[in-house]
Amino acid sequence: MESRSSAWIQTYSGKRFYYFNPTEDMIDEIDFFVALPKLCRFNGQSHFFYSVAEHSIRCTKLVKPENRLYALLHDSPEVYCADLCTPIKIFLPQYQKIENKILKVISQKYNFDIGERAHEDVNKADKIMLATEARDLFPHLKLNWCNSKKYKPLKEKIKPRGMDEVRKEFKKLFYELTNGTY
Repeated sequence: MESRSSAWIQTYSGKRFYYFNPTEDMIDEIDFFVALPKLCRFNGQSHFFYSVAEHSIRCTKLVKPENRLYALLHDSPEVYCADLCTPIKIFLPQYQKIENKILKVISQKYNFDIGERAHEDVNKADKIMLATEARDLFPHLKLNWCNSKKYKPLKEKIKPRGMDEVRKEFKKLFYELTNGTY
């Protein structure tokens, strides 16, 4: 039987990432740059390929300046855990604990606040983007699962971009928001 200490993955940067004991030295932004542009939102069920990285970039434009790095990295635990859809994730409290612990380690390494006020700001941006994504990435459906009565979609329509373009923008934005210190 496997133990928690043996639950690890190999990352692109060459590090071992241990799920039950993540540390700052296991986190490498290179892994964000490689994985997040490849991860498709909505479990790949949208009309167009639309990455977690592009979603995160868009979220940074909707938050207070001090929360932009948090917005950019709010889904970064998915580099290690994948992007589980919320309807199933809510039934997996242990998974949520792991994901939250990873986000905490990432926030410590890159020095951004994930406290209640920052979380509310980023969560609101996430919901606005969800409403916008529902409208633009599922144009063939009339969707009501995104709670768009409370969070209105943006006026600007999403035109998904390619992985390489998104990767470059994500990387550039990351280094701008961290003052190039990593």
